[in-house]
Amino acid sequence: TSIIGGKCLFFCHADELSTCYSCTPESNPCTAENIQNRQYYFADCDDASKFIQCDTFGTCYPKHCNAGAIWDQSISACIMARSWTSSFEVHQIPSTDQSER
Repeated sequence: TSIIGGKCLFFCHADELSTCYSCTPESNPCTAENIQNRQYYFADCDDASKFIQCDTFGTCYPKHCNAGAIWDQSISACIMARSWTSSFEVHQIPSTDQSER
């Protein structure tokens, strides 16, 4: 899963398209509700290699993944960017249009 600027880049679920944040007052995920639910890590809207970390007081900290890694919200961790491409292949879907036969 990777979402930048609210746009899905790969392997996104429909409910993830609006779940990215920043540390601005309008988009800060470090709410009392999230802290109470022990949700401290969130996807950054602008950069797949960044994430947001909250502390128990609701302070928002933008963080960077290590070089070559991207944030994966489904596991709340940074993963190596190449790991998602190496195990998948693109297959062409056969056309069902009879005029192409």
